[in-house]
Amino acid sequence: DESGEAHFYVHEARSVTMTEALLRRLKASNQLIQEVTALVRHHGVHPDEHWTPASYRRLLRKLDQDGLAVSAWIAFRWADQLGKGWESTERAPNGMPGLDWAEDIRRRNAELEAKLEAMLAEKPPLSAKDLALDGKALMALAERKGGPWLGELQRYLLEAVLEAPEQNTEVELKELVQIWLSSKGPTDERENEQG
Repeated sequence: DESGEAHFYVHEARSVTMTEALLRRLKASNQLIQEVTALVRHHGVHPDEHWTPASYRRLLRKLDQDGLAVSAWIAFRWADQLGKGWESTERAPNGMPGLDWAEDIRRRNAELEAKLEAMLAEKPPLSAKDLALDGKALMALAERKGGPWLGELQRYLLEAVLEAPEQNTEVELKELVQIWLSSKGPTDERENEQG
């Protein structure tokens, strides 16, 4: 960049591929491969003061989808940050002495972990199975058989409740379903015949 610092943007995707290949070559179990690649995939996520509560819930959804505990993700982030070696330098990139930088990172990671764990304790909806209306209820509301549209609708509803968890009630979701259905136009007859 302009300051002469080297960056490897979006390196997580390449790192996941390399990690999986290496672990397969070492004949690691599928479970270990899944856990390690999930950690690598998410280690570059850096929440900051601009994140909204919905942003944190989306992060929790991604960690949940990969079966990652918040504590494991935080520990890996901490190790990744310390692995850069700034702790033992006179000046870290932010201008702080290395030890002060390390303490600041430790404190911020602890605060982040506490925030995420507190959000998890509120049991936010993180997947379609957490929605107040299940697939059967959605099909009944839409008067349609299952199909790709159902997954699309569930993603729409999940995005809505990640933004505003208080909407995860039968009444609120029914209203959102009607909005979604009206935006999609009339039911495709071919879709109904496929069932």
